[in-house]
Amino acid sequence: MNQERSCGGSSGGEGGLIASRCIPCGLGSDIGGSVRFPAAFCGIYGFKPTSARVTMKGVPGARRHRHKAPGHLDSVIGPMGSSVDDMIIQSDIMFDPKVHYHDPLRTPMPMNHNQLEYM
Repeated sequence: MNQERSCGGSSGGEGGLIASRCIPCGLGSDIGGSVRFPAAFCGIYGFKPTSARVTMKGVPGARRHRHKAPGHLDSVIGPMGSSVDDMIIQSDIMFDPKVHYHDPLRTPMPMNHNQLEYM
């Protein structure tokens, strides 16, 4: 255990579980860094997809009734994992074009593996 790190963020529990090897990978919700900060703090990987790309069906909104301003930022579900390969596997599942059949508001846009750069 590294006493120099904190889980941080609203998805910090998921980040802590992944970092401690309790679970192999997970999902978090992100508006302003709630996937990315815990990932960075825990030494794991986190990714915030473009907000309209991932289905939010069944996920409650971020207290929209309290935000009256136009252009309110939407939450998005993002993958968290202990390796880049974990992120690719989860993204393949999340960006599956068949999700469009269950949530027609999402564009059927699969993951493009040709754009991945491996070192």
